[in-house]
Amino acid sequence: KTAELDWVRPLRHYIARTYQEDPDAYANDCQVLQRMRQDMRGANADETGRDLIFRYYSHLETLEPRFRINEQGVKVTFRWTDAFSSESTQQHSLAFEKAGMLFNLAVAFGMHGANLFADLSSEMELTTVHMAGIYFQVAAERFNYINENFLHAPSLDLQQETVNVLNGIMLAQAQECALIKCRLEKKKDATLSKIAQQAALMYSSVFDNLKTIISSHQLPRGWLLLVETKLRYYQAMAQYHEAHAEEAKSRYGVAIARYSLADQHAREAAKLVGQFSETFFSTSNLAEDLCPESTQGLQELIDGLAANISEQLRKANHDNDVIYND
Repeated sequence: KTAELDWVRPLRHYIARTYQEDPDAYANDCQVLQRMRQDMRGANADETGRDLIFRYYSHLETLEPRFRINEQGVKVTFRWTDAFSSESTQQHSLAFEKAGMLFNLAVAFGMHGANLFADLSSEMELTTVHMAGIYFQVAAERFNYINENFLHAPSLDLQQETVNVLNGIMLAQAQECALIKCRLEKKKDATLSKIAQQAALMYSSVFDNLKTIISSHQLPRGWLLLVETKLRYYQAMAQYHEAHAEEAKSRYGVAIARYSLADQHAREAAKLVGQFSETFFSTSNLAEDLCPESTQGLQELIDGLAANISEQLRKANHDNDVIYND
């Protein structure tokens, strides 16, 4: 979040000093910018809020070439509070203001995607899954833009290590949407296995990156547990669908090996998700807690997959012993 500031007085002073013009002639323009800034401060993480943030950001983009907004030019103090540590940082650099807005814009897109994706246990509509995936991808693009264009961030939440992790989380969730979409479209097991494996690889990368910065950058520790849970879940799903594909090729021994691996990953995911109640919700510095309903939905997904894997493994072992002897 960001503190209030005054655009009007510094702009009037700059216009009079630099252009030798009457600042009263631009009073309305200055007030419009001030109102945009105030509207942006009160923006919610919804469609209207995204429009308010983007409108103010676009206005600054047109303002920047005409005015030097820094300590020597239009001297405005931009003060932002870190999303995770709650520490306040202030600068006179417009780049800092723009980075803060892009961060909030990315969060708004990510939250919209998460809201569409929230009820994991229900049957989702194809269009809903598709839109959630798009929102996650847009959020990832915003985080990536910060990562590539704001190289000397003064706050921990804007530093490259943090936004790289956030970018990875958004992309992994977009991959989850792609998998659900393919399952709704009843794609073949070989395809589902590849997409699930890619989701697992993405969460594996996020997990490794998150481990290295979670303490130093004061990120919520509950994230580590959630990311590892999803990593194990998608590893289990990838092996489960690959086992189905192997069975279709009459490679029963390989299928049993795949089911066994899937069973191991599913058991690990079930163990991890069982720790949520005692670990995740006790994390004091979560910006937005994972709601209990979402946790229950993930628990149901994992339990359902684990039960399917266990049954398929039992059946495959029985059939192999009695019929195929592979």
